[in-house]
Amino acid sequence: MDKKTVAISTDLLNRIEYLVGLLNGYETHLVNGGSLTPEIERNSDWARSQLTDCAIDIFEEISLPPIQPQNIHKVSGKIH
Repeated sequence: MDKKTVAISTDLLNRIEYLVGLLNGYETHLVNGGSLTPEIERNSDWARSQLTDCAIDIFEEISLPPIQPQNIHKVSGKIH
């Protein structure tokens, strides 16, 4: 299978990084002997749900046709 590089929006990438950081923080807390509180459980469920939405957004973004550069006609001002 050929690997391709795809571009996703900065907003989506930032959202993914935030959610992964949140989950990593909870994991570290638990590994270090912290207790699983209802708040951590709720927030972890929410973050996993948001990551699922991010995966869907990635597929939507990469399935869109790429934005083609447009030329502005210098005489008419129309975009071609």
